[in-house]
Amino acid sequence: MRSGVHLWVIAAALVLAGIGAAPAAAAQAVDAVHHLLDLVTTNRDDMNDAAGRLRPLVLAGTVKEAEPIQTVLFAVGSLEARADALELVGSVLLEMHAPDDLTVARSAFRRAARRTLETANDQLDFMNESLKRIKSPEASAQATVARDAIKAIRDAVQPFTARD
Repeated sequence: MRSGVHLWVIAAALVLAGIGAAPAAAAQAVDAVHHLLDLVTTNRDDMNDAAGRLRPLVLAGTVKEAEPIQTVLFAVGSLEARADALELVGSVLLEMHAPDDLTVARSAFRRAARRTLETANDQLDFMNESLKRIKSPEASAQATVARDAIKAIRDAVQPFTARD
């Protein structure tokens, strides 16, 4: 199901990249942002739920596992901040109706999407390395859920990062 949403978001993001879009295309672009924000919210929930289950494992695990679990938690926090900014700018974009306002909001949204993409890529590198060092099945499973949620967010925002 999520991959179908991803394809729809990618197609709609191409419309979003066009500044002088016709009214119907602009409506599609706004719909694409709305769908993206729904996908980001769902994955943020998954990511944060997994992080919540990981936190007690930092103290319960071995000394060698505490550090990679903390790295995963830091990565989640980093993406959470970027995703929060993306959702804030996206919610403003959804309220814009005047063409000039919509143009400015689209530009701000693209910048927020790029920052989210960059942060996700950076943090995924750290998470993948940390996952190699986590041996506890429970911690590994939760870290994987968090990592996969970050990947889903990264993949969904990528089409919205196209420069004008």
